[in-house]
Amino acid sequence: MRLRVDRFLSRVPYDRMVAALGQMTNPMANGNGADGKGEKKEAGVFDISMDGAIREAILSTYGYDDPSSVLYKDSDACDLAELSRKLARPPLPNSVPLANQALGYMQSNPTGIFPPFNGPQMTSIGAALTRRLTLIHGPPGTGKTTVAAAAAFGFVHQCRNVSPHTKVLACAFSNAGADNLAEAMMKLGLKVVRVGKASGVAEALRDVTLDAAIGRDPTARRALEEASRA
Repeated sequence: MRLRVDRFLSRVPYDRMVAALGQMTNPMANGNGADGKGEKKEAGVFDISMDGAIREAILSTYGYDDPSSVLYKDSDACDLAELSRKLARPPLPNSVPLANQALGYMQSNPTGIFPPFNGPQMTSIGAALTRRLTLIHGPPGTGKTTVAAAAAFGFVHQCRNVSPHTKVLACAFSNAGADNLAEAMMKLGLKVVRVGKASGVAEALRDVTLDAAIGRDPTARRALEEASRA
Protein backbone atom coordinates (compact mmCIF):
# COMPACT_ATOMS: atom_id res chain seq x y z
CA MET A 1 0.00 0.00 0.00
CA ARG A 2 1.44 3.37 -0.99
CA LEU A 3 0.76 6.23 1.36
CA ARG A 4 1.85 9.82 1.31
CA VAL A 5 1.36 12.21 4.22
CA ASP A 6 1.59 15.26 1.94
CA ARG A 7 0.18 15.44 -1.58
CA PHE A 8 2.15 18.13 -3.32
CA LEU A 9 5.74 18.40 -2.02
CA SER A 10 8.99 16.60 -2.81
CA ARG A 11 7.85 14.88 -5.99
CA VAL A 12 11.19 13.29 -6.93
CA PRO A 13 11.74 11.22 -3.75
CA TYR A 14 8.05 10.38 -3.74
CA ASP A 15 8.25 9.01 -7.29
CA ARG A 16 11.29 6.96 -6.31
CA MET A 17 9.44 5.60 -3.29
CA VAL A 18 6.44 4.66 -5.44
CA ALA A 19 8.70 2.87 -7.92
CA ALA A 20 10.44 0.93 -5.15
CA LEU A 21 7.19 0.00 -3.43
CA GLY A 22 5.67 -0.93 -6.75
CA GLN A 23 8.45 -3.43 -7.32
CA MET A 24 7.95 -4.92 -3.87
CA THR A 25 4.16 -4.98 -3.75
CA ASN A 26 3.57 -5.82 -7.41
CA PRO A 27 6.44 -8.21 -8.16
CA MET A 28 4.69 -9.71 -11.19
CA ALA A 29 4.29 -6.35 -12.94
CA ASN A 30 7.40 -6.84 -15.03
CA GLY A 31 7.06 -10.59 -15.29
CA ASN A 32 4.71 -10.61 -18.27
CA GLY A 33 4.92 -8.97 -21.66
CA ALA A 34 7.80 -7.31 -23.47
CA ASP A 35 10.99 -6.30 -21.71
CA GLY A 36 11.39 -3.05 -23.63
CA LYS A 37 13.59 -4.64 -26.30
CA GLY A 38 10.83 -6.28 -28.27
CA GLU A 39 11.39 -9.64 -26.58
CA LYS A 40 8.78 -11.53 -24.68
CA LYS A 41 9.54 -12.51 -21.12
CA GLU A 42 8.58 -15.81 -19.63
CA ALA A 43 5.42 -15.49 -17.55
CA GLY A 44 6.10 -15.52 -13.84
CA VAL A 45 9.73 -14.41 -14.03
CA PHE A 46 10.48 -11.70 -11.49
CA ASP A 47 12.34 -8.65 -12.71
CA ILE A 48 12.74 -6.50 -9.63
CA SER A 49 15.52 -4.63 -7.90
CA MET A 50 14.82 -4.54 -4.18
CA ASP A 51 17.11 -3.04 -1.58
CA GLY A 52 19.00 -5.96 -0.05
CA ALA A 53 18.51 -4.82 3.54
CA ILE A 54 14.75 -4.44 3.10
CA ARG A 55 14.53 -7.82 1.40
CA GLU A 56 16.48 -9.54 4.18
CA ALA A 57 14.42 -7.83 6.88
CA ILE A 58 11.16 -8.92 5.28
CA LEU A 59 12.30 -12.46 4.62
CA SER A 60 13.63 -12.85 8.17
CA THR A 61 10.08 -12.24 9.41
CA TYR A 62 8.96 -15.33 7.54
CA GLY A 63 11.62 -17.83 8.50
CA TYR A 64 14.75 -16.86 6.59
CA ASP A 65 16.73 -17.23 9.83
CA ASP A 66 14.72 -20.21 11.08
CA PRO A 67 16.53 -23.53 10.39
CA SER A 68 13.18 -25.32 10.27
CA SER A 69 11.85 -23.04 7.52
CA VAL A 70 12.01 -23.82 3.81
CA LEU A 71 13.30 -20.26 3.36
CA TYR A 72 16.29 -20.80 5.64
CA LYS A 73 19.31 -19.16 3.96
CA ASP A 74 17.53 -19.36 0.61
CA SER A 75 16.03 -15.99 -0.25
CA ASP A 76 15.36 -17.12 -3.83
CA ALA A 77 12.86 -19.66 -2.51
CA CYS A 78 10.54 -16.87 -1.41
CA ASP A 79 7.40 -16.17 -3.42
CA LEU A 80 7.35 -12.36 -3.36
CA ALA A 81 3.77 -12.19 -4.59
CA GLU A 82 2.62 -14.33 -1.68
CA LEU A 83 4.86 -12.40 0.70
CA SER A 84 3.29 -9.09 -0.34
CA ARG A 85 -0.14 -10.56 0.35
CA LYS A 86 0.99 -11.72 3.79
CA LEU A 87 2.33 -8.28 4.62
CA ALA A 88 -1.02 -6.73 3.70
CA ARG A 89 -2.95 -8.97 6.09
CA PRO A 90 -3.95 -7.72 9.54
CA PRO A 91 -1.48 -8.89 12.21
CA LEU A 92 -4.28 -9.83 14.63
CA PRO A 93 -7.66 -11.48 13.98
CA ASN A 94 -9.42 -8.42 15.43
CA SER A 95 -6.99 -5.77 14.14
CA VAL A 96 -9.59 -4.02 11.98
CA PRO A 97 -12.36 -3.54 14.59
CA LEU A 98 -9.80 -2.46 17.19
CA ALA A 99 -8.26 -0.05 14.69
CA ASN A 100 -11.69 1.41 13.99
CA GLN A 101 -12.19 1.94 17.71
CA ALA A 102 -8.86 3.74 18.00
CA LEU A 103 -9.47 5.86 14.90
CA GLY A 104 -12.93 6.80 16.13
CA TYR A 105 -11.48 7.88 19.46
CA MET A 106 -8.82 9.97 17.72
CA GLN A 107 -11.40 11.69 15.53
CA SER A 108 -13.84 12.40 18.35
CA ASN A 109 -10.87 13.49 20.51
CA PRO A 110 -12.84 13.76 23.78
CA THR A 111 -9.77 14.70 25.83
CA GLY A 112 -8.25 17.07 23.27
CA ILE A 113 -4.89 15.29 23.15
CA PHE A 114 -4.88 14.63 19.40
CA PRO A 115 -4.17 17.23 16.71
CA PRO A 116 -6.65 17.64 13.84
CA PHE A 117 -5.40 14.95 11.44
CA ASN A 118 -5.94 15.44 7.72
CA GLY A 119 -7.19 12.73 5.38
CA PRO A 120 -3.82 11.26 4.32
CA GLN A 121 -2.65 11.19 7.93
CA MET A 122 -5.75 9.29 9.09
CA THR A 123 -5.34 6.89 6.17
CA SER A 124 -1.72 6.31 7.17
CA ILE A 125 -2.62 5.62 10.80
CA GLY A 126 -5.39 3.25 9.75
CA ALA A 127 -3.05 1.37 7.41
CA ALA A 128 -0.40 1.03 10.12
CA LEU A 129 -2.98 -0.47 12.48
CA THR A 130 -4.32 -3.00 9.99
CA ARG A 131 -1.25 -4.15 8.03
CA ARG A 132 1.94 -5.95 8.95
CA LEU A 133 4.12 -3.47 7.07
CA THR A 134 3.36 0.16 6.24
CA LEU A 135 5.79 2.69 4.75
CA ILE A 136 4.83 6.33 5.23
CA HIS A 137 6.63 9.08 3.33
CA GLY A 138 6.59 12.83 3.83
CA PRO A 139 9.02 15.78 3.84
CA PRO A 140 9.85 17.58 7.11
CA GLY A 141 6.88 19.22 8.78
CA THR A 142 4.19 16.96 7.33
CA GLY A 143 3.42 15.23 10.63
CA LYS A 144 5.25 11.91 10.38
CA THR A 145 6.22 11.88 14.06
CA THR A 146 2.70 12.84 15.09
CA VAL A 147 1.30 10.09 12.88
CA ALA A 148 3.79 7.58 14.32
CA ALA A 149 2.80 8.52 17.87
CA ALA A 150 -0.88 8.12 17.01
CA ALA A 151 -0.14 4.73 15.46
CA ALA A 152 1.65 3.74 18.67
CA PHE A 153 -1.45 4.81 20.61
CA GLY A 154 -3.51 2.51 18.39
CA PHE A 155 -1.01 -0.33 18.80
CA VAL A 156 -1.28 -0.05 22.57
CA HIS A 157 -5.07 -0.22 22.34
CA GLN A 158 -4.86 -3.31 20.14
CA CYS A 159 -2.21 -5.06 22.22
CA ARG A 160 -3.97 -4.44 25.53
CA ASN A 161 -6.89 -6.41 24.14
CA VAL A 162 -4.51 -9.34 23.73
CA SER A 163 -2.78 -9.02 27.09
CA PRO A 164 -2.65 -6.22 29.68
CA HIS A 165 1.11 -6.76 29.92
CA THR A 166 1.87 -6.41 26.21
CA LYS A 167 4.46 -3.78 25.32
CA VAL A 168 4.93 -1.79 22.10
CA LEU A 169 8.46 -1.19 20.80
CA ALA A 170 9.07 2.10 18.96
CA CYS A 171 12.46 2.70 17.32
CA ALA A 172 14.09 5.61 15.52
CA PHE A 173 17.21 6.05 13.41
CA SER A 174 18.79 8.61 15.75
CA ASN A 175 18.67 9.70 19.38
CA ALA A 176 16.99 12.94 18.35
CA GLY A 177 14.34 11.00 16.45
CA ALA A 178 13.77 8.68 19.40
CA ASP A 179 13.44 11.67 21.72
CA ASN A 180 10.92 13.37 19.44
CA LEU A 181 8.89 10.19 19.13
CA ALA A 182 8.97 9.58 22.89
CA GLU A 183 7.80 13.13 23.61
CA ALA A 184 5.00 12.84 21.05
CA MET A 185 3.79 9.57 22.59
CA MET A 186 3.93 11.02 26.10
CA LYS A 187 1.69 13.88 24.98
CA LEU A 188 -0.90 11.24 24.12
CA GLY A 189 -0.76 9.86 27.65
CA LEU A 190 1.30 6.78 26.84
CA LYS A 191 3.71 5.43 29.44
CA VAL A 192 7.12 5.59 27.79
CA VAL A 193 10.45 4.06 28.79
CA ARG A 194 13.29 5.65 26.81
CA VAL A 195 16.09 3.14 26.24
CA GLY A 196 19.58 4.35 25.40
CA LYS A 197 22.72 5.89 26.82
CA ALA A 198 21.98 8.78 29.16
CA SER A 199 24.36 11.01 27.21
CA GLY A 200 22.21 10.58 24.11
CA VAL A 201 18.86 11.27 25.75
CA ALA A 202 17.32 14.73 25.94
CA GLU A 203 17.35 16.33 29.39
CA ALA A 204 13.55 16.48 29.44
CA LEU A 205 13.38 12.68 29.09
CA ARG A 206 15.92 11.68 31.74
CA ASP A 207 13.14 10.78 34.19
CA VAL A 208 11.62 8.25 31.78
CA THR A 209 14.81 6.39 30.87
CA LEU A 210 15.26 2.73 31.70
CA ASP A 211 17.98 3.62 34.22
CA ALA A 212 15.61 6.02 35.97
CA ALA A 213 12.89 3.37 36.08
CA ILE A 214 15.31 0.86 37.63
CA GLY A 215 16.43 3.46 40.15
CA ARG A 216 12.85 3.94 41.34
CA ASP A 217 12.16 0.21 41.68
CA PRO A 218 13.84 -1.46 44.71
CA THR A 219 13.31 -4.95 43.28
CA ALA A 220 14.87 -3.97 39.97
CA ARG A 221 17.81 -2.33 41.76
CA ARG A 222 18.50 -5.47 43.77
CA ALA A 223 18.29 -7.63 40.66
CA LEU A 224 20.73 -5.33 38.86
CA GLU A 225 23.14 -5.40 41.79
CA GLU A 226 22.98 -9.19 41.98
CA ALA A 227 23.58 -9.46 38.26
CA SER A 228 26.61 -7.18 38.48
CA ARG A 229 28.10 -9.37 41.23
CA ALA A 230 27.49 -12.61 39.36
